[in-house]
Amino acid sequence: QFISFFHQRESRGKDNHWICKPWNLARSLDTHITKSLNNIIRQRESIPKVVSKYIENPVLFHLEDVGLVKFDVRYIVLLKSVNPLKLYVYDVFWLRFSNRPFSLDDLDDYEKHFTVMNYAPEISLKQVSK
Repeated sequence: QFISFFHQRESRGKDNHWICKPWNLARSLDTHITKSLNNIIRQRESIPKVVSKYIENPVLFHLEDVGLVKFDVRYIVLLKSVNPLKLYVYDVFWLRFSNRPFSLDDLDDYEKHFTVMNYAPEISLKQVSK
């Protein structure tokens, strides 16, 4: 089914960038971005993976001295109850940025595509509170 969908997108000239992620790992371990159907199929042969459409035109943040970079917002939510729905949101959140300007010209350059590279002690996350 996916192969047919991939070929349909290709024949219509639509963007065909995909991200392949292991279903059970974090911090972008063994995660790959590709526009090659053969690569996607090969990725899924190693361990079970989730394949999702990669957003080729993301919202970017202008980071001084770096340029337009990908970013994410991390926050903490505590789910106390589902029925009735009760949850708490911590009033501090963190902004994380990729280390290099975003572009699709090098899909193996993780520092362009992932924000999880910023866990090193010398990197400070941007903390925001209300």
